[in-house]
Amino acid sequence: MEDLGVPRTLTAKFSVPTGLYREDLPEDEFLDDSLLLRIGSTGNALRRWQSYRESEALAPSLALWAARIVRRESDRDQVVVDDVTAAGKLTCRGTSFRLHQELLLGLKNRYAELIGEWEERYRLGWSREGLSAKPTGTTADIVLPEGLQEPDLEELLDSLFNCGEPYRLYGVPIRQGTLRYVVKGVDLHTGDKVDFEVGPDIIRVYLYPTTCGNVLAAS
Repeated sequence: MEDLGVPRTLTAKFSVPTGLYREDLPEDEFLDDSLLLRIGSTGNALRRWQSYRESEALAPSLALWAARIVRRESDRDQVVVDDVTAAGKLTCRGTSFRLHQELLLGLKNRYAELIGEWEERYRLGWSREGLSAKPTGTTADIVLPEGLQEPDLEELLDSLFNCGEPYRLYGVPIRQGTLRYVVKGVDLHTGDKVDFEVGPDIIRVYLYPTTCGNVLAAS
């Protein structure tokens, strides 16, 4: 992040019971179980953020939601301030459209690299070696910050597979055993298949050979 500009403000916005992002935080839940944390600085806010990430109490749930990044050319007196959110929304103001474009391109390239790495690691398939074949890839395990009780687990399933933003996933959870669900899902932003196994403390994601790795970023 620092090579793209100076992070002046960093914001975490999440709901503790499921660890999932919500566009709106109802007041009663916000007061009881949710957290909105914003760190600002006239310099670089990233170092203080990293120190909070080292806290055992905060680290499991401290997910970055938004960042304000300042990019400057001091010799030409040009500056741009970009506000970036985890949902992909980006707004800017300043005196240099070129600096804004450079930030956009840097973020786009980093995101593409991350998705490519995930697809290479987690897509399940087969590779041929002579007359034999061997399995490739592995499941992606997303460990939840804390174990969920049944009502919270059902809320998690409803949030994930209701076809809405930000996950854009469709699927019908089928219960198998105690608090374990399997889902034959569809990633609605590409139409590709993706399977899930959801338990009270973990989500396992099974990517097909054509599944976009973006589904892991959304989850």
